[in-house]
Amino acid sequence: MPGFVVRCIIAAAALLAASPGDARPYGEPTIATTPQVTATNSVGGTVVRTNVVGSYAVVLIHGGQYESPPEDLMILTEHFLSGWQSIAIVYDDCDFTRLIGNAATRAALLRDMLPTHHGPEPCRAVPGGEHDIGSATDIAAIRSLELAALVPSVVVVDPYALGQWAGGGGGPHLFEKTNGRWNLVAGTGGEADAEWLASKGVPERYRCALLYNFIRCPTSR
Repeated sequence: MPGFVVRCIIAAAALLAASPGDARPYGEPTIATTPQVTATNSVGGTVVRTNVVGSYAVVLIHGGQYESPPEDLMILTEHFLSGWQSIAIVYDDCDFTRLIGNAATRAALLRDMLPTHHGPEPCRAVPGGEHDIGSATDIAAIRSLELAALVPSVVVVDPYALGQWAGGGGGPHLFEKTNGRWNLVAGTGGEADAEWLASKGVPERYRCALLYNFIRCPTSR
């Protein structure tokens, strides 16, 4: 998935199609009242420092675990109508730049934090990326249903939505709104594509827009 700031090893095993009452792949919600709580819910460890700028916060965690032995991690969190949620692990400078476009905001979020890594090549623009699309109310409702360690993005094309999850794998969750409420329909490991959405009953007219962050549909741009 281009633009991921999370160091995510995509799981080979797929999540099976789920009904609204099925168990989620993770048991601890990451929506929380503070950025520190959502960060520790995501990776454990101990909070060392928090920098807050507007709706974003970076939390430095000592001894966090994310698909690796305990280490120091910087967790990017964002505030939504439903609360704070972890959206990425800050590691690569180019990926962080794609998520936080304003240089002054990036500098403030990373003040007295760990250094970010930057390769020999200049940062390149990547179409799509990890961005929420949809109403704030719908995005908050869907994020409240996600129990993964990280939830990079949610794309809403009413009455469907596609959320990215990461941690112990990664991939999309498909949601559908029924009688005014969002419900989990299905999930998979890896990336979504139009064929997968079709197999879950999503009409063709919704597929390209839902796949904006997965870059699998040329007309979704």
